[in-house]
Amino acid sequence: EVIDVIANTPAERAGVKKGDKIIKVNGDDVTKLTTSEVADRVRGPEGSQVTIVFDRDGTQVELTITRARFVSPLTESRPEGGGDIAYVRIKQLISSVTDDAVQALRKLQGARGVILDLRDDPGGELSVAVDVGSLFVKTGPLVYQTGRDGNKNPIDVNPRRYLGLNTPLVVLVNKNSASGSEIIAAGVRSSGAGTVMGTRTAGCVGSGQPRDLPDGGLLLVTLTKMQDAKTGEDLNGPGKGVLPDQSVEDDTKTPNVDEAIQAAVAYLHSHV
Repeated sequence: EVIDVIANTPAERAGVKKGDKIIKVNGDDVTKLTTSEVADRVRGPEGSQVTIVFDRDGTQVELTITRARFVSPLTESRPEGGGDIAYVRIKQLISSVTDDAVQALRKLQGARGVILDLRDDPGGELSVAVDVGSLFVKTGPLVYQTGRDGNKNPIDVNPRRYLGLNTPLVVLVNKNSASGSEIIAAGVRSSGAGTVMGTRTAGCVGSGQPRDLPDGGLLLVTLTKMQDAKTGEDLNGPGKGVLPDQSVEDDTKTPNVDEAIQAAVAYLHSHV
């Protein structure tokens, strides 16, 4: 399933929509392939074409896309809600995204509220997650990390990163928000630094070690797990993750309307 379509890309120009499900690539059925296997078939030399059949709400749509080189920015920012809400999206917690987020917030200074969008963010580097969380959470641990020996260690904020924005904050998450993005959301929720909105996160916020099985399978042995700093609730595993303070579902049938952003703007306008 297409979880997002980046602006000004070949996919957007060809008409790909969020929520489309890939059925065929160049005539071959790919419904039983893994996501990475499908991605390998979609990729190709710059300038070449790929024909993809999508399932769009029960209707098959065939699109031909001309491949092109594209580097996606790791952050995105803009004013929302008539211009008085600062919106910052972080697509992955790597590299210089903390400084990029700080720069974006400074450009949007004077905003009466902030939306931090971590939807579809798979995580990345723990140190970057801590730094981003520290922009909004002043003191205390974001989460606790517990090893197999049972020792509980705090993942503390970096106080030098705290911005002290003094404006209401909403963090947006969904089922694809994982790892470091879950740590940020959990820290904001447990500290009371902001409100988490969206859907339950992935619950992929620990660390493990893969072990090969005799039958060719793979077993992931949990080495550490993360726990909510306030409640002690385990965040790692099926049906766990971060449960938002306010549930908001994205409706893929209305691709030009972002219900979560609309709900966040309405919430912030009512809390300034």
